[in-house]
Amino acid sequence: MIQAGTRFAPSILSQMAKRQEAGADDIWPVPDLFNIADMCCDRWAVAQPDRVALIDVRDDAPPKHWTYAELLRAATKLAHYFKSHHIVQGDRIAVLLPQGPEVLIAHFAAYRIGAIILPLFTLFGPDALAYRLRDSGAKLTITDAGSLNKLLPILPDLPELEQNPFCGLMTRIQTSRKDSIVRSFWEELEHMPDTALPPFQDQMIPPC
Repeated sequence: MIQAGTRFAPSILSQMAKRQEAGADDIWPVPDLFNIADMCCDRWAVAQPDRVALIDVRDDAPPKHWTYAELLRAATKLAHYFKSHHIVQGDRIAVLLPQGPEVLIAHFAAYRIGAIILPLFTLFGPDALAYRLRDSGAKLTITDAGSLNKLLPILPDLPELEQNPFCGLMTRIQTSRKDSIVRSFWEELEHMPDTALPPFQDQMIPPC
Protein backbone atom coordinates (compact mmCIF):
# COMPACT_ATOMS: atom_id res chain seq x y z
CA MET A 1 0.00 0.00 0.00
CA ILE A 2 1.29 3.48 -0.86
CA GLN A 3 1.32 5.67 2.24
CA ALA A 4 -0.45 9.04 2.31
CA GLY A 5 1.91 11.93 1.72
CA THR A 6 4.27 9.98 -0.55
CA ARG A 7 5.57 12.27 -3.30
CA PHE A 8 6.30 11.06 -6.82
CA ALA A 9 7.68 12.58 -10.01
CA PRO A 10 4.98 13.67 -12.53
CA SER A 11 5.85 10.85 -14.94
CA ILE A 12 5.35 8.28 -12.19
CA LEU A 13 2.06 9.90 -11.17
CA SER A 14 0.89 9.69 -14.79
CA GLN A 15 1.74 5.99 -14.97
CA MET A 16 -0.01 5.32 -11.67
CA ALA A 17 -3.14 7.18 -12.82
CA LYS A 18 -3.30 5.10 -16.02
CA ARG A 19 -2.92 1.89 -14.02
CA GLN A 20 -5.66 2.90 -11.61
CA GLU A 21 -8.00 3.80 -14.48
CA ALA A 22 -7.37 0.36 -15.94
CA GLY A 23 -8.32 -1.22 -12.62
CA ALA A 24 -4.79 -2.30 -11.69
CA ASP A 25 -3.72 -2.43 -8.07
CA ASP A 26 -0.64 -0.64 -6.73
CA ILE A 27 1.69 -3.62 -7.06
CA TRP A 28 4.40 -2.82 -9.58
CA PRO A 29 5.80 -5.60 -11.79
CA VAL A 30 9.36 -6.61 -10.93
CA PRO A 31 11.51 -8.33 -13.59
CA ASP A 32 13.00 -11.72 -12.80
CA LEU A 33 16.50 -10.48 -13.59
CA PHE A 34 17.56 -6.91 -12.91
CA ASN A 35 20.68 -4.89 -12.21
CA ILE A 36 20.46 -1.24 -11.20
CA ALA A 37 23.87 -0.49 -12.74
CA ASP A 38 22.62 -1.72 -16.10
CA MET A 39 19.36 0.20 -15.81
CA CYS A 40 20.85 3.52 -14.63
CA CYS A 41 24.17 3.58 -16.49
CA ASP A 42 24.93 0.87 -19.04
CA ARG A 43 21.85 1.27 -21.19
CA TRP A 44 22.30 5.02 -21.38
CA ALA A 45 26.01 4.64 -22.15
CA VAL A 46 25.06 2.54 -25.17
CA ALA A 47 22.11 4.64 -26.35
CA GLN A 48 23.47 8.13 -25.59
CA PRO A 49 27.14 7.80 -24.57
CA ASP A 50 27.90 11.53 -24.74
CA ARG A 51 24.86 12.62 -22.74
CA VAL A 52 25.72 14.32 -19.44
CA ALA A 53 24.86 12.01 -16.55
CA LEU A 54 26.39 13.90 -13.64
CA ILE A 55 27.73 17.37 -12.88
CA ASP A 56 30.27 17.36 -10.06
CA VAL A 57 30.30 20.77 -8.35
CA ARG A 58 32.94 21.51 -5.72
CA ASP A 59 34.13 24.69 -4.07
CA ASP A 60 37.78 24.16 -4.97
CA ALA A 61 37.46 23.26 -8.65
CA PRO A 62 35.43 24.07 -11.77
CA PRO A 63 32.34 21.89 -12.35
CA LYS A 64 33.12 18.59 -14.08
CA HIS A 65 30.58 17.07 -16.45
CA TRP A 66 30.47 13.28 -16.53
CA THR A 67 28.92 11.52 -19.51
CA TYR A 68 27.28 8.12 -19.23
CA ALA A 69 30.16 6.61 -21.19
CA GLU A 70 32.68 8.05 -18.71
CA LEU A 71 30.73 6.76 -15.72
CA LEU A 72 30.50 3.31 -17.28
CA ARG A 73 34.24 3.22 -17.98
CA ALA A 74 35.13 4.25 -14.42
CA ALA A 75 32.63 1.83 -12.87
CA THR A 76 33.93 -1.00 -15.06
CA LYS A 77 37.50 -0.29 -13.99
CA LEU A 78 36.51 -0.26 -10.32
CA ALA A 79 34.57 -3.50 -10.75
CA HIS A 80 37.73 -5.07 -12.22
CA TYR A 81 39.64 -3.77 -9.19
CA PHE A 82 37.13 -5.39 -6.82
CA LYS A 83 37.35 -8.71 -8.66
CA SER A 84 41.15 -8.64 -8.82
CA HIS A 85 41.20 -8.33 -5.03
CA HIS A 86 38.75 -11.15 -4.41
CA ILE A 87 35.59 -9.16 -3.78
CA VAL A 88 32.75 -11.49 -4.79
CA GLN A 89 28.98 -11.64 -4.84
CA GLY A 90 27.52 -10.83 -1.44
CA ASP A 91 30.65 -9.15 -0.05
CA ARG A 92 30.15 -5.78 1.65
CA ILE A 93 31.92 -2.65 0.46
CA ALA A 94 31.68 0.34 2.80
CA VAL A 95 31.51 3.85 1.35
CA LEU A 96 32.41 6.68 3.72
CA LEU A 97 32.35 9.71 1.44
CA PRO A 98 30.48 12.96 0.90
CA GLN A 99 28.32 13.00 -2.21
CA GLY A 100 30.44 12.95 -5.36
CA PRO A 101 31.20 10.89 -8.47
CA GLU A 102 33.18 8.33 -6.46
CA VAL A 103 30.02 7.37 -4.57
CA LEU A 104 28.04 6.74 -7.75
CA ILE A 105 30.93 4.90 -9.39
CA ALA A 106 31.31 2.68 -6.30
CA HIS A 107 27.60 1.78 -6.38
CA PHE A 108 27.62 0.93 -10.08
CA ALA A 109 30.84 -1.10 -9.73
CA ALA A 110 29.60 -3.05 -6.72
CA TYR A 111 26.21 -3.88 -8.24
CA ARG A 112 27.97 -4.97 -11.43
CA ILE A 113 29.60 -7.89 -9.58
CA GLY A 114 26.79 -8.58 -7.11
CA ALA A 115 28.48 -6.98 -4.11
CA ILE A 116 26.60 -4.97 -1.49
CA ILE A 117 27.24 -1.31 -0.69
CA LEU A 118 27.29 -0.23 2.96
CA PRO A 119 26.77 3.57 3.02
CA LEU A 120 28.34 5.29 6.03
CA PHE A 121 27.53 8.79 7.26
CA THR A 122 30.59 11.06 7.22
CA LEU A 123 29.69 12.49 10.66
CA PHE A 124 29.86 9.06 12.32
CA GLY A 125 32.51 8.84 15.03
CA PRO A 126 35.01 5.95 15.43
CA ASP A 127 32.69 3.88 17.66
CA ALA A 128 29.76 4.11 15.26
CA LEU A 129 32.00 3.26 12.32
CA ALA A 130 33.64 0.33 14.11
CA TYR A 131 30.26 -1.17 15.01
CA ARG A 132 28.91 -0.98 11.47
CA LEU A 133 32.07 -2.20 9.80
CA ARG A 134 32.43 -5.10 12.24
CA ASP A 135 28.76 -6.10 12.12
CA SER A 136 28.63 -6.02 8.32
CA GLY A 137 31.96 -7.77 7.80
CA ALA A 138 32.91 -5.17 5.17
CA LYS A 139 36.00 -6.21 3.24
CA LEU A 140 36.88 -2.84 1.77
CA THR A 141 36.21 0.79 2.63
CA ILE A 142 36.26 3.65 0.15
CA THR A 143 36.87 6.92 1.95
CA ASP A 144 38.70 10.22 1.68
CA ALA A 145 41.50 11.89 3.60
CA GLY A 146 39.01 13.69 5.82
CA SER A 147 37.62 10.44 7.24
CA LEU A 148 40.77 8.34 7.01
CA ASN A 149 42.03 9.43 10.44
CA LYS A 150 38.83 8.15 12.05
CA LEU A 151 39.29 4.72 10.48
CA LEU A 152 42.97 4.03 11.01
CA PRO A 153 42.79 3.76 14.86
CA ILE A 154 39.96 1.20 14.72
CA LEU A 155 41.51 -1.12 12.11
CA PRO A 156 42.97 -3.52 14.73
CA ASP A 157 39.40 -4.29 15.81
CA LEU A 158 38.28 -5.02 12.25
CA PRO A 159 39.92 -8.27 11.12
CA GLU A 160 38.19 -8.31 7.72
CA LEU A 161 39.87 -5.02 6.86
CA GLU A 162 43.08 -5.29 8.86
CA GLN A 163 44.21 -8.80 7.93
CA ASN A 164 43.44 -8.82 4.22
CA PRO A 165 46.31 -7.04 2.44
CA PHE A 166 44.30 -6.67 -0.76
CA CYS A 167 41.07 -5.28 0.66
CA GLY A 168 41.63 -2.38 2.96
CA LEU A 169 41.17 1.33 2.47
CA MET A 170 41.02 3.30 -0.74
CA THR A 171 41.14 7.08 -0.59
CA ARG A 172 40.06 9.48 -3.27
CA ILE A 173 42.81 11.87 -2.14
CA GLN A 174 46.43 10.77 -2.23
CA THR A 175 47.85 10.65 1.30
CA SER A 176 51.41 10.50 2.58
CA ARG A 177 50.71 7.30 4.51
CA LYS A 178 52.84 4.45 3.11
CA ASP A 179 50.86 1.60 4.63
CA SER A 180 50.11 -0.93 1.89
CA ILE A 181 46.43 -1.12 2.80
CA VAL A 182 45.86 2.52 1.79
CA ARG A 183 45.46 3.10 -1.93
CA SER A 184 44.49 6.03 -4.10
CA PHE A 185 41.06 5.66 -5.71
CA TRP A 186 41.95 7.27 -9.02
CA GLU A 187 45.48 5.87 -9.24
CA GLU A 188 44.15 2.34 -8.81
CA LEU A 189 41.60 2.87 -11.57
CA GLU A 190 44.34 4.00 -13.94
CA HIS A 191 45.91 0.52 -13.74
CA MET A 192 42.67 -1.40 -14.24
CA PRO A 193 41.33 -2.60 -17.61
CA ASP A 194 38.13 -1.14 -19.01
CA THR A 195 37.16 -4.25 -20.93
CA ALA A 196 33.45 -5.02 -20.81
CA LEU A 197 32.28 -6.71 -17.63
CA PRO A 198 28.61 -7.70 -17.98
CA PRO A 199 26.52 -6.71 -14.95
CA PHE A 200 25.65 -9.54 -12.62
CA GLN A 201 22.01 -10.56 -13.10
CA ASP A 202 20.21 -11.99 -10.12
CA GLN A 203 16.97 -11.58 -8.19
CA MET A 204 19.00 -10.85 -5.06
CA ILE A 205 20.72 -7.72 -6.39
CA PRO A 206 19.96 -5.05 -3.76
CA PRO A 207 17.58 -2.30 -4.89
CA CYS A 208 18.80 1.25 -5.31
